[in-house]
Amino acid sequence: MRTSYSDLRSGFTLTEVVIASSIMLLVVGIAWSVFLVVTKQQHLVESTNEIALPLQRAVRVVRDSVASAPTAPTVYRDDALPTRAPSTVVNPTGTNPVVAGRTIRLPLAANYYVSVTGGTASVDTTASTWVLGYANTARSIIVSRNSPQAASRPLLRSGATCPSASITTLDLTLFSLQPIRIEPTQLFSVGDTVVLPQTVYGAARALEVESVSNIDAETSRLSFTTQLAPASAWTLPNDVLVTTTSGGGVLFSVIQTDAGDLRRGDLVYYPDENDLTRYRILARSIVPETTSDRSIAIRIDPSQESTAGNVDAFPFVYNTASREMVVNFQCLPSGNPVAGGATTGARARIFLRTNSQNL
Repeated sequence: MRTSYSDLRSGFTLTEVVIASSIMLLVVGIAWSVFLVVTKQQHLVESTNEIALPLQRAVRVVRDSVASAPTAPTVYRDDALPTRAPSTVVNPTGTNPVVAGRTIRLPLAANYYVSVTGGTASVDTTASTWVLGYANTARSIIVSRNSPQAASRPLLRSGATCPSASITTLDLTLFSLQPIRIEPTQLFSVGDTVVLPQTVYGAARALEVESVSNIDAETSRLSFTTQLAPASAWTLPNDVLVTTTSGGGVLFSVIQTDAGDLRRGDLVYYPDENDLTRYRILARSIVPETTSDRSIAIRIDPSQESTAGNVDAFPFVYNTASREMVVNFQCLPSGNPVAGGATTGARARIFLRTNSQNL
């Protein structure tokens, strides 16, 4: 049997071509869909990282500053602006030791605080040895002109001679420790607001300086425009560390209302509280406070509902009893489609030094 020439040129039928094309389009479509999903997921990851990384860096900056501060932070309810310093200090109320706000002030860790001394009023008569200090009616306190920092200069005592023994067996009585001197008259100014820190004998108090003067080579006097506190049960013990005002400090503040170049939700770092025109924005779109609108809240766990036990009132929460600072930055970009919920956040617990002299 012979095969015709036309039989040798036969190929796919139209039906076969249509089926093959359909299969090819299906495979391409699946591949394209997978590509779009991966691209969208990658974009989501990049967008989340773009928001999360500044928050993590901001928390790290705050954590390092709080941990290295010589004394406890001062918490303010209001924000700090280039045209206005914060003024509303938050104090513990009743048995609640927790204070919270939009701004914290941290003193610089370099001779910028003084130690209270010279008080003769009985602060605590229940202790094994009476605690002395100042009653609430006092209008001035005495502070030491010696730095309360542990740092000192080792010096040979007067008349000591260099021994011939090995340095590992030197008699330490040959040396004396000379404290570093400070000048309170240069660290406080008339009209400044001094914050006396909270102690077990009373809440923190903000007082205006009326005068500052040196008493002798060892002490200086700080006088205020009012008495130390209105409550008779309030007392200030000796050895409390008071942050200076002219010495300077740093501020961290979450902006509540647009002002100049700053926008609501900006986390602003002021390196010098005496010059608020110098600042750096560490992060943006942070929830400044939890309000009655629970859809916009500073959640402790962003994956859970904004219930009373799952929110922080403000970005900065400080427990004056346990000396624990909670920093909670929840980011809520404008136009966020997730029903007002935070896109991402960063929350950290920071414990302050228990002895302010251990620098």
